[in-house]
Amino acid sequence: MRNYDRINELPSTGIKHQRAHIIGGGIAGLSAAAFLVTDAGMPADHVTIYDTLPLMGGSMDAAAMQRWLYKPGERELEAYMECLWYVCSKVPSLQTPGLTILDESHRANVLEPIHCHFRLMEKQGKQYDSTGP
Repeated sequence: MRNYDRINELPSTGIKHQRAHIIGGGIAGLSAAAFLVTDAGMPADHVTIYDTLPLMGGSMDAAAMQRWLYKPGERELEAYMECLWYVCSKVPSLQTPGLTILDESHRANVLEPIHCHFRLMEKQGKQYDSTGP
């Protein structure tokens, strides 16, 4: 990180008395909430996020919903995703005080590394031959 990036802005006038309503619980909405709290100085309980789904994360999440798996986007997070990791470094862990979501993600990747031999399957889990006939 460059030194110029370490400068903290002064909180906006009256930010402690304002409220934010964010439409969409995807990465953009969650980032907006994180920056309102960490950079603008808005109290976290003054930020409300609305989403049509019962879980937050948008395309960054996958969850079992009823009898099917909802998986709209990418879940293999890579080291080069600097903007995502920067946001994750601002969000405190709900599980472990003193850690951030970035810390938890790193620990999970160290403890459970991705080991994938193939991505496409057919015939009840057999590797799909994508080379053609």
